[in-house]
Amino acid sequence: MGNSRHPDEDLSGDAGLDVKVQPSFTVAANLTINPDFTQIEADPDQINLSTEELWLPEKRPFFLEGGDLFSTPTTLFYSRRIGEITAGGKLTGKADRFNLAVVDVQTPGEDGESESFRDEEANFLAARVKSDLPGASSLGLTAVNWSNGRGYSRAAGVDAGVSLPAGFVLNAQASLSAERDEILGSGPTEGWERRVDVNHYSRHFEGFFSHIDRDADFVLNTGYFGGRTNIRGFDGTITYMDPAPSLGLHDVHYNSFFGQYRSRDSGRLNYRYFRENISIFYQLFGAWFANGFDAQWSREQAAGTIYDNWQAYVSWIYNYAGFQNIGLRIKRARSFGAMADIVEAWARWRLLDRLSLDLFTNRVSFDGTRNRIGWPDQWVTNLTARLDMVENLCLRAFLQANETHGWDQLRDINLLLAWEPVRRNVLYLAFNYDEQWDDPAARRQTSQRVLTKVGLFMGF
Repeated sequence: MGNSRHPDEDLSGDAGLDVKVQPSFTVAANLTINPDFTQIEADPDQINLSTEELWLPEKRPFFLEGGDLFSTPTTLFYSRRIGEITAGGKLTGKADRFNLAVVDVQTPGEDGESESFRDEEANFLAARVKSDLPGASSLGLTAVNWSNGRGYSRAAGVDAGVSLPAGFVLNAQASLSAERDEILGSGPTEGWERRVDVNHYSRHFEGFFSHIDRDADFVLNTGYFGGRTNIRGFDGTITYMDPAPSLGLHDVHYNSFFGQYRSRDSGRLNYRYFRENISIFYQLFGAWFANGFDAQWSREQAAGTIYDNWQAYVSWIYNYAGFQNIGLRIKRARSFGAMADIVEAWARWRLLDRLSLDLFTNRVSFDGTRNRIGWPDQWVTNLTARLDMVENLCLRAFLQANETHGWDQLRDINLLLAWEPVRRNVLYLAFNYDEQWDDPAARRQTSQRVLTKVGLFMGF
């Protein structure tokens, strides 16, 4: 339960409930009503120089526990698609050789005019059953349904994994998606994806190869697949690892990445890429260092035009294997018709065993301030700090600045005070501040929120 206050509003309060029942060691049921995830760290902004959607990790406890049961070669259930939750339930468990996971949540509607059925109150249901077969093999079924009276987004798939001799693993998956959106006036449509993956693991080699055949109408608003449709092709990686003591090196990794996709209709090239990477790990004056050298090239279709893109970079990391480390990565790139200079730098350190700091900055500068498909210069910096003041009492801060040339600027401040007087009983006090403006001359838009939350645990 908790309460919150905005600057121009009266104090308001609401209540929520989280219940977990575990009738056996292998079965657990969770129920949540009006959950609040104030204690979860915000997602740091990332700069994306590809046309594919970024993958964001899940941090909310309700989805994390048992979430690995939904892992498949193509992700049909991607819980980050779900924003706010009105209520939800989850069942995960194992019985004999069967693994079961079911998640059902009700999502509220968005304020304002709906642009899609997903902006209105809807139900999101995902279910998976996986059977462990002899020889470390498996067979799984997954079904996902996100729907209301104005439309739906659905997916279903069957996947199988087979362990082979000499460290090889074969995985196959066939998936069907279905879409209808009355608000957008689209659908109903259906599309298939078929894929076969081969993985290999050994002492010095790791390898991955995937062949994908995906229809134009295969759309995963319930899951994640990168975003390319109407393609047929392959991608893969090869990694070689070997210590080199004769050269004074702890380890050397060589990585090769490759892929090619063509249009299923015309056979024209959609995407082709190569990437070569060498990472060297060594010890010098009692400290561990890592250097990376990377070069990549791709030919990609965007907005009806074929572009040749490339990147080359060198990186240097001090104390790469520890929490306290410093790193620098410098890149030169050609991105969709424009040259770019890219700098990434980070530092993680701990002071007096109580204060930990994590600083990261990433800047992209294009010749002419933007490339030919409209991506502008961008500079993202974020700082995460945690102060353990006394036992069971800590303060966490997240500060972020994002500046995008000619578009907008953003400032975020998230502060969280957490006190756990009794194990699993926690009091949270949070402050969130957001500041954004679309033009340097425009009026700034700001929002502030103060929230308190009490988490109580009652064992049965």
